[in-house]
Amino acid sequence: AAAGLRNETQLERDGGLRLDAIPDNYYAIQLMAAAYLGQAEVYVENRELSTADIVPIMTDRGPWFVVILDYQADVGSARQVAENFTASFPGENPWVRQVSDLRRAHQRSRD
Repeated sequence: AAAGLRNETQLERDGGLRLDAIPDNYYAIQLMAAAYLGQAEVYVENRELSTADIVPIMTDRGPWFVVILDYQADVGSARQVAENFTASFPGENPWVRQVSDLRRAHQRSRD
């Protein structure tokens, strides 16, 4: 791995553990999903998103790495964060998903 890039063990410590501390009824602002960890890392680094989480998940299409900008207690606040991000990064289309859904996908990646 290139200098500064996280390995999957560090991901478990970073994005995965932070997710574990977020209540199920919160909302995550997801910026992108990548088939490869390196793609997610480059996305984060190119946008200087030092507080973003990269969370490994498992879908019907296989393993993915999602970039989560932030977590909010209510859907309205989450949508506002997503809109603010789009204002700063035109052309980006973040979406809001419930943490319980993200947690299930993340748990499947651990199984």
